[in-house]
Amino acid sequence: MSISIPPSCKTKNWPTYSKPVKAPLVCRVKKNFDEAMRRARLLRAAPPWLSDEDKAAILAIYQETDVLERLTGVPHEVDLIVQLVGKNKAGYQVSSGIHVPWNLRGIACKMNRIRGD
Repeated sequence: MSISIPPSCKTKNWPTYSKPVKAPLVCRVKKNFDEAMRRARLLRAAPPWLSDEDKAAILAIYQETDVLERLTGVPHEVDLIVQLVGKNKAGYQVSSGIHVPWNLRGIACKMNRIRGD
């Protein structure tokens, strides 16, 4: 599965306008995906064995979530089923989940806040 990114998304030279302009859909989803992968790498939650197919599947989850948000008008976000950083019974932070396609899903922001993790 290959997702083509327009050349305009790869450059950081966005024109300035008097009103804020949302980035095109593909650029915004790619930016969210890149930021999530960066956070996962910093937490050491992105496994080194993650293949290009797995990364494409993760990007597809981000795209599906954005499409859901646009179709329903309800803010959605990508949620980790098993959170990246959890706490054990003693209250110490431990890394428990990993950033892989089978641990991600798109849900409404409100539902994610109710989960509380």
